[in-house]
Amino acid sequence: MPAARIGGFASIRGRIQAFLRDIGAENVVIEPLPDNEGPWLAGRSAKILLDGEWVGCFGEIDPSISQIFELLVPLNGAEFDVEALKFSIKDPV
Repeated sequence: MPAARIGGFASIRGRIQAFLRDIGAENVVIEPLPDNEGPWLAGRSAKILLDGEWVGCFGEIDPSISQIFELLVPLNGAEFDVEALKFSIKDPV
């Protein structure tokens, strides 16, 4: 299967949603990020809100960024504010 099909935006979104479900996150909203915000490929990134508060973002890494590090495969990434998660989720264990 081509890398884009197994490593694209839908794939990372599914992993993020599973992670948030597994740690007990409720009232999750995933919204698109504006273009040129972070290392993300335009139109292929999103922010994560819990109870209206930003707790992270994720998406496909722009190829121009990955080329700087000589990484020639499609990449996904995510960023979470652990402190914000801690306050937004009652008991993540």
